[in-house]
Amino acid sequence: MSAITPYILPSTLLNSPTGIDWGTLPTPNASAALQLATQYQMCLRASQAADSFCNQVLRSTVDLQTESGPHRRLTIDNDTGVARLETENWPVLAVVSAQVAPANMFPVTWTVLTSSQYDLEYSVPVNTGSAIPGGAAQGGNYIRFAPYILSWAYGRKGMRVQVQYLNGWPHAGITQSVSLNATTLNVDDVTGWTIASASNPIAASLEDGASTEVVNVIGATPGTLGSSGPGILALASGCNFAHAGLTTGVPACMVTTMPSTIQTAVTWLAISQSLIRGASFLTVPNLPGSEVASGSGEGLDMLAYEQLLPYKRVI
Repeated sequence: MSAITPYILPSTLLNSPTGIDWGTLPTPNASAALQLATQYQMCLRASQAADSFCNQVLRSTVDLQTESGPHRRLTIDNDTGVARLETENWPVLAVVSAQVAPANMFPVTWTVLTSSQYDLEYSVPVNTGSAIPGGAAQGGNYIRFAPYILSWAYGRKGMRVQVQYLNGWPHAGITQSVSLNATTLNVDDVTGWTIASASNPIAASLEDGASTEVVNVIGATPGTLGSSGPGILALASGCNFAHAGLTTGVPACMVTTMPSTIQTAVTWLAISQSLIRGASFLTVPNLPGSEVASGSGEGLDMLAYEQLLPYKRVI
């Protein structure tokens, strides 16, 4: 499999109390490899459905945004001269770079800003001991610029600003087996993990069934702020369990800061997908508290989208 790890894995589906007989997909008695590939595709589709509904990618991404101002999204405080950019995506974790230019300049010649000339308007609301927002759909989407870097000198929408920034929740699949007490993780995507440091670690869940544990990421290789793609994560201390790597190209476990509410919604969407493809619910009669479910996934879709509403992009 070549795709970046979805928000849930086949192991998530198998370990969750979904009531689905996953062995019936894609057909009864299909090979284990074909079943795994089908389950992985459903995880991918469910993750993409969540992104589509939220109108933004929820996992950490590096985004490039260009705006002309002063205007609705790029405003200037006339009293202080401080400019304020509303970003398209959130939560913003860090600004990678920024540059400005007159809007009437062709070809454009950008003036690159230093890191002291911009910052986040609101500090990232973090989990205790972690540099990443928690699961309450928190986080800002405003970047400020030092006084008079942007002005009304060129009139309305007379200046252009281009900003590269990190947003979302760091999330990656484990691509190589992890031994007991290991202090590094080989992953398929380091995006967002690069803001971690020994003094500002990222608390993440290394999800692996009964061997699930919390790890503190203190760095990533490659280590530049806007890096993405495969790499290695450094941990503050050794792992408490051993973890498997890839099985026919599919990660057996993942390291993630993704809020559990998002993962629950994606699981519901995957169940809905499985019903479309002909899987069946398992029911156990005459047990206290047991439920008999219908073959429709429409109710699950609605539950999932309601759970995702706080994460929806509305600008």
